Amino acid sequence: AAPTGIPEEILQSPEYQALTDEQKELAQFAYNIQKEEDVLRKIRAEAALAEAIKLADPVFKSQLRILQDELQRGISSQIASNTESRQQLVQQIDFLRTQGNLQEAESLAITLDQAQRENSSREAQVGAEIARIQRGIANIQEDLTFNRGQIGIEEQAQLARQVRQYEQQLTQTQEAAVDAGLGFSSIRAEAEKRLGEELGDISESTRRQAMRDIRNLEVTSSRKQQEAEFSQTDLERRSAEQQLELARRTEQVVGSEKLPSGLLPTGQNTLGIRGSITEGVQAREQQLQNLQLEQQSQERVGQEKLTDIVRAGEQTLGTANLPTEATTSIAPLGSITGTFETDRLNEISRLQGILEERQGETISLSNNND
Repeated sequence: AAPTGIPEEILQSPEYQALTDEQKELAQFAYNIQKEEDVLRKIRAEAALAEAIKLADPVFKSQLRILQDELQRGISSQIASNTESRQQLVQQIDFLRTQGNLQEAESLAITLDQAQRENSSREAQVGAEIARIQRGIANIQEDLTFNRGQIGIEEQAQLARQVRQYEQQLTQTQEAAVDAGLGFSSIRAEAEKRLGEELGDISESTRRQAMRDIRNLEVTSSRKQQEAEFSQTDLERRSAEQQLELARRTEQVVGSEKLPSGLLPTGQNTLGIRGSITEGVQAREQQLQNLQLEQQSQERVGQEKLTDIVRAGEQTLGTANLPTEATTSIAPLGSITGTFETDRLNEISRLQGILEERQGETISLSNNND
């Protein structure tokens, strides 16, 4: 069949042209489903696709599974992000339950729950990753802000070292002048002054280094503590998700009513489903009930047939002439002569009439002879 609805640029692309006929049909199916806005139709399409995967050729199964994964993620995203889709799904679940179609209702309820949990998990993972990146950016900005001040101080120290180099050169020049017989009374004072300045610089440098070391320790400790807190929060979130996943899997097996207390995380509600075990028991009970109803129906039909036979026998033989076995389980109507007895009595009456007529003829002949 010719493709319908697919944009012309896709149809003319080398990738599409390289597809086999089966792959093109699959692409048409995928395109139609992805454009579909009705989430219920998407869910039914996914269910049909799951059945198709069971029957598909092994080579073709992988492509179907890729499409199924994309479809499931699309359904989850649509349910989680689209309020109308969620409301439509909830209304359909309620409608199916009122119609007694519990199996499809519970299947949709499980799909809704899984979609919401998967989307919440993805949102939490993305949120954690964003928070981690934001912490990294904040740390870099903090380091830049702190080091910006340190760079200025180091530049000043470099300038101070250059000044001292100039002063040392001046001192050497002055000492050379003294050796040459030129007197500078300020040489010793200047040397003592420079020594004090150098000691002060060393003390200031040591103090700044100690402050940097303390600050680095504080920042490292604070960041490790923050990272540990975020890791603990993320671990608690993952643990809660795993606990909820375990509870949901258990609920799908044993049913909501028999779900062990404490297994469902705080704030979570049951899905209100029967569970596969309960469904199996109910199916077997229904099968047994159907067999019992069928047996009762057959017994009722047999009883009706036996009643018809007894009634027919009673109509024919009469109540008094019915066999004892026939009246054991079926009560006779009573006071019925029966066609056989009626015919017998009629025949007797007829014969008696003939006999009486002949007797009359015989008497008449005898009288005539006399």
